[in-house]
Amino acid sequence: MPDEVINVVIEDQVEQININVNDFSTSKIISTDVGNAAELGTDGGIFVPPSAGGGVTSAFGRTGDVVAEDGDYDTSLVTEVTDKKYVTDSEKLVLANTSGNNTGDQDLSGLEPAFSKNTAFNKNFGSIADTVVEGNDSRMSDSRNPLAHTHTKSDVVGLVADLGNKLDKDISTLPAVSLPLVDSDKLIVNRGGVDYSVDKSEFFKQQYVDVSVSTYTITSADHNKIFRIHTTCTITIPSGLRTDFTCTGLNDNGVVTNFALGVGVTSSTNSDGTTLGSGKMFALIMTNIANTISIKGELI
Repeated sequence: MPDEVINVVIEDQVEQININVNDFSTSKIISTDVGNAAELGTDGGIFVPPSAGGGVTSAFGRTGDVVAEDGDYDTSLVTEVTDKKYVTDSEKLVLANTSGNNTGDQDLSGLEPAFSKNTAFNKNFGSIADTVVEGNDSRMSDSRNPLAHTHTKSDVVGLVADLGNKLDKDISTLPAVSLPLVDSDKLIVNRGGVDYSVDKSEFFKQQYVDVSVSTYTITSADHNKIFRIHTTCTITIPSGLRTDFTCTGLNDNGVVTNFALGVGVTSSTNSDGTTLGSGKMFALIMTNIANTISIKGELI
């Protein structure tokens, strides 16, 4: 078989190469400028350059056998058509998160932005585990009465301290009042917004004054007390008693009590006398005039 002769373009040169078809060895016959390539012929064939005056020497900054690479073209070099549209990266992300078929030209304005969903997201309404309660669920408004239970005082914040403050109050100046029973041996009274609970025997002990001496001088601490006089005596009413002072008392049978006015003390004009007979009762009441006492009762 005869050898084959071909023309090969290498950069700006055209080389005519002979190929031995038996062993495929090659040999260059002639090399010339690409502008003179028309002078070369092989078996009657003529090489025609890409354009008059010379061919392309480089593309995209590369020479030789140039193959298109990623980045050689952008969308500005390609015309969009009806079924071939371009989307931005953010639109591509929305499409990737959207179920169904998308042609790329849908209105994406109503789609929900992607966000991180925690474990309570998209739960069913219900009353069992892994469900959520609905707004009109009756459990949101029905009454929940507490079950019977007990607590120690320390379970209630501040209770121990509050009780301590109440028990430390001085009840010696409390007036004689009728107190409701708490326990069989206890009494309770509210004084100035403070509750008091004391043993009955202790309370009444503090309210009574037992007089078994021949002379006794009243003090402001005797305010609202009840005197039980067991022996004939003289009771002195001094000056300086509290302005609201009052007390009552009772003579034992066979006992006589004389009331003496201290220095600066006067007896009110409505007093009934200064001597209390056997088995009789009295009341001492401070008037609204300082150091003026009203002595009332079965006096002579």
